[in-house]
Amino acid sequence: GIHKDKKLPPFAWKTFAARFRKSWKTPEGEPVAKIAFFSTCFVNYNEPGIGMDTLEVMARNKVDVAFAYEQCCGMPLWHNGDMEAAIATAKKNVASLFPYVNEGRAIVVTNPTCSQMLRVEYPRMLGTEEAKAVAAKTTDPTEFLASLATQGKLNRDFKTGAGKIAYHMPCHLRTQNIGYKTRDVLSLLPDTKVEVIEACSGHDGTWAMKKENFEASLKWGARAFEGIKNVEPDVTCSDCPLAAIQIQQGTGRHPLNPIEILARSYRGEPIIGKDR
Repeated sequence: GIHKDKKLPPFAWKTFAARFRKSWKTPEGEPVAKIAFFSTCFVNYNEPGIGMDTLEVMARNKVDVAFAYEQCCGMPLWHNGDMEAAIATAKKNVASLFPYVNEGRAIVVTNPTCSQMLRVEYPRMLGTEEAKAVAAKTTDPTEFLASLATQGKLNRDFKTGAGKIAYHMPCHLRTQNIGYKTRDVLSLLPDTKVEVIEACSGHDGTWAMKKENFEASLKWGARAFEGIKNVEPDVTCSDCPLAAIQIQQGTGRHPLNPIEILARSYRGEPIIGKDR
């Protein structure tokens, strides 16, 4: 039932889980912080490069990382009305993540849709103390980095700037009421100005992929597309990888993930946006 013109994510030849096992090294000395990285299905199977950049950014900040992704967060099940399976998935994830909370680790979740599930929906679905504890420790990557900056612990050795960034703030990040953390962190880069676009991309999980919804999804995303075009940015950015695909569909510019931008700046690489 997928529309023939819908842009879809690629599948990686090697999962992030496999790459993590071979590449991650615990930082030397006392870590600045400890996290459990819930990499999400998208990073594990579609764009593991985002996960590798996350590891690099965390390593540069002397953050100890435990790999904590075992299965889907359950959003596709919840989104399509299979509540029984969604609740079963939530229970399994809470059971696997709760021990990390007891270790004092923050749970860093790449995709805002997935962090929305862990932080907002799991306590509603399950109502358990364990679910509430997991929710309380769940954080977005840039939210976590912003907390390090507030404590004076963020490595600010950024080497390259991104010029003018059109930053699309995803709906599922706005509903978590964490503020403009991605904007604040990206603004620390040299020679960088961030313009925030607060409008739905129209993707909405699997909704935009379906034959009957595809054209409507582009209409719903038109405000975001126009907002990005009006900025005339050097780089486009979104925390949500599915929104990024939808924005590419509507504008021809594929947004970078903010973690990709930070990793490139740490490495001293040019920060160049993707196109078609």
